[in-house]
Amino acid sequence: MQDKVLAVGSPTSPEDVNLKDILAKPDLKPNTNVACDPVYESFIRSIAPLHIGPREKTPEAVLKKLLPLEREITQRLEEDLQGGRHYVVHSETSKTIKLIAEDGDTLSMAVVTNTRGRQVRELIGTIFNKHPGKLELFLKLSGGWTRIKDVDEVPSEVRITGVKNFCRQRRKYEHPIMVLGAGFGGIVTGMKLLQRGRTDMQIVEKLNDFGGYSWYGIANRTTKLQTEAGSYHLPYFFHDQGFPEGMPTWPSRDYLLMMFQRTARKYGLEEYTRFNTKVLKIVAKQNQVYVHNDTMSFGDGKPEVDLRVSTAAGHHTQPHDDGRWFTVHCEPADGLGDVEMFSAGACLCWPGNLTHYKSEDYEGEEDFRGYIEYASLDRPDYTQVTGKATIIIGHGAFSIENVRTCLEFDCGKMTVVCRRRNITAPKIISWMVTRSPYPIPGPLMLDAMADAYKLLNWDPWTAYSVKTDSRRTFARIDQGTMFGVTDVYFVAGYYGVMDVVVGAVKRLTHHCMHLITGERIHCEAILKTVGVRGSYEVDKMLGLKELVGYWVNGNPLCSCVTNSLFVQASNFAGFSIGPGLTGTTEQVLWLVDNPQDLELVRSRLPVHNKKNNTIWGNALYVYSIAHATNTALIMLTVPGLSVACGLGDSLKWKKTQLAHPESRFINECRAEWEMYCDMCENHPAANKDVLRPPFPYTAQSVEEWIRKADAARSAKG
Repeated sequence: MQDKVLAVGSPTSPEDVNLKDILAKPDLKPNTNVACDPVYESFIRSIAPLHIGPREKTPEAVLKKLLPLEREITQRLEEDLQGGRHYVVHSETSKTIKLIAEDGDTLSMAVVTNTRGRQVRELIGTIFNKHPGKLELFLKLSGGWTRIKDVDEVPSEVRITGVKNFCRQRRKYEHPIMVLGAGFGGIVTGMKLLQRGRTDMQIVEKLNDFGGYSWYGIANRTTKLQTEAGSYHLPYFFHDQGFPEGMPTWPSRDYLLMMFQRTARKYGLEEYTRFNTKVLKIVAKQNQVYVHNDTMSFGDGKPEVDLRVSTAAGHHTQPHDDGRWFTVHCEPADGLGDVEMFSAGACLCWPGNLTHYKSEDYEGEEDFRGYIEYASLDRPDYTQVTGKATIIIGHGAFSIENVRTCLEFDCGKMTVVCRRRNITAPKIISWMVTRSPYPIPGPLMLDAMADAYKLLNWDPWTAYSVKTDSRRTFARIDQGTMFGVTDVYFVAGYYGVMDVVVGAVKRLTHHCMHLITGERIHCEAILKTVGVRGSYEVDKMLGLKELVGYWVNGNPLCSCVTNSLFVQASNFAGFSIGPGLTGTTEQVLWLVDNPQDLELVRSRLPVHNKKNNTIWGNALYVYSIAHATNTALIMLTVPGLSVACGLGDSLKWKKTQLAHPESRFINECRAEWEMYCDMCENHPAANKDVLRPPFPYTAQSVEEWIRKADAARSAKG
């Protein structure tokens, strides 16, 4: 990388960012100075200049929404673009200009050669919370300083008035910031708010402790974390915090709840949290706005915003300090108390999309005369599967967990019945993609998975979710559920203790399941793992009409983040939610500090509403991985945010390699593999004629896969 110059929004590689050069060693003690952002200050001076790309004509649909004077000015400004009466072919080579503030502070900006004065004023105004109409640009000539007009090309050195310096002020709030939910996302958000010095906050949680309903309610007491713990713990999100001493590689539900509770209290979140409290409604408020000719003012009648200036992004800029706030209506979680209201300056919501199981009843359940239960919400009694032929319905991550649990409870023959066979990842693959600084290409990941799938005589390349060509030169996986991560699936399948049957349930009779294919399967116990859904109450509570990115009805001060659904990717960086949560919290908190920045990207953010929702039978606040990915990519074009997220991205591979060194992790996986081989060899339903399978991955083979991944990245440049 030459001269440490990046275009805003371009990806940053781990070696591009040195934490010590950006920020003093962080800790979790509240920062008392919230006036400015040290990460951003370092960014604009040392890592990358602000960037303005080639100009484009404002779409006709946008022009129609502008005020007449705005529309006239915009059209006049664009007369030198293609189709305009002054159009000539302009060079679009890049150059760097230097802006000089009133006190001499300087800022670099990368522009194309025909960038105009108006573009610079609008970008600086949006970023530094200044109205563009109050900014002026000047060029120094022999006769003195000359004002640069809107249509003038910007020279290499410009003095700007209306900006004292380029220290960006964070927004201050009259009311506390509310964090809804004290699960993984809510706890991390609270910790990061304290680190930013924002102690005026209130976390609201309907349960009686930290941890979140996904682990308290949905998980069974036998549930374990499927991905390795190196990227799934609270200190993970902070550079100076190590891996918790004594934490297992695959911790249980109860261990994780203990970790959430102890860590949240250790860093002082309890005093900011209201437990046993249910939020009923969040109502967006705004001070009354008056319009006087071409200006806008708030309740005091004083002019605040000049409406005669439009934005460079082709849409209106909302007033930077627009008086928005919220009333939050809540009541005791048991419903036995009075409804209370409090005011919030911003609402950061982490409601969780795992709230109740999908209900699926089958004809003949009353005639089955065996054990039938949904295998989540701590409902199943696994002693009921001991010694019994058991069917697990579904093939998602919860289904794969139940393969392990049923084997541990000495079930009889297991059959996984599913409409479509999803890809299950061996534990080594999960570790390999997480410990890599760069995403692993789909073809390489599938080939590495095949080492384990050979034991089942099934090729993951043939899965319904894989799109490729005849030579398998690329692979895109579009799967309806997240990858299950386990090794016991391969051991149990190899020994014949578990079979996978693709088909839909038609009906049940006495100890028998009939599929629509005509196949009959003997069974004495049925565990349903047919999916978990979000809550429609959350949509109602938020007053949700659409999500613009993560923001409720496009309000930058009200976000709603959940686990995204599906797998939709060609390159893979990890299966744990921890790394993704790092970037998401940075994006949400960036707009808490700088809500006006949403206007830089609003028109390009994906919109999730009833009209375009493809997630049938689920609440509107639940979105797909495609929505989350597109939101993240577009948010990275916000100046400065790409650096903040880049710092967080480096945590993934650093923390994983620290927590799970290669040789130790392989040995742990091998030891667990041998344990399950012992269990299957002694199982009554096991095929006694097969040889004991060696662990599919060795230190040499893992090193070879890592080498191939590095080579694939080098080939792409």
